Amino acid sequence: MNWKGHVGLSLLISSLLMTPFGLNVITLSFIIITVLFSSLPDTDLIKLLPIDHRDLTHNVTFGIIFGAILGAMIGFLAAMFTSNILGIFIGLAIFLGITLGVFSHLLGDMIAGLRYDGTPWKIKPVRPFSDKSVGYGVFMATDEKVNIIFLKVGGLAFLFYITFGIFTRYSTIL
Repeated sequence: MNWKGHVGLSLLISSLLMTPFGLNVITLSFIIITVLFSSLPDTDLIKLLPIDHRDLTHNVTFGIIFGAILGAMIGFLAAMFTSNILGIFIGLAIFLGITLGVFSHLLGDMIAGLRYDGTPWKIKPVRPFSDKSVGYGVFMATDEKVNIIFLKVGGLAFLFYITFGIFTRYSTIL
């Protein structure tokens, strides 16, 4: 998947997960964090480090560790300027948002990993706990039409989240 597909898939997943919690600053921030970090595993394409694509950054452990470090740092800073409990809450929300963003990326890469020779491109999503490779290769990761479809479906899910949130906030029906 390219960045459009990853953004769309993370919008879809996070918007649907946050809809029951309503439209508020916390849930909206969570969705934004998830979307912003949905392409984090593809930082291995920058080639600052000599690692292969879809290797060290394409697993659950990477998402959890990166999310925990960044969440702890920002949570600590937030606690310095607000209260301890708010800092912990902010750090936890950032950790969960980043982790979900990475998870959605992994899901997208497992689905969209068809190589030119017709074989699926696989990742090791639970590395280092298992070296089992997973990849379904439903479509080519470079297929622009499919990536745009994911982006549009994710955008529609986000609009549903916003509309449903506004409706439930200002409606006396629900």
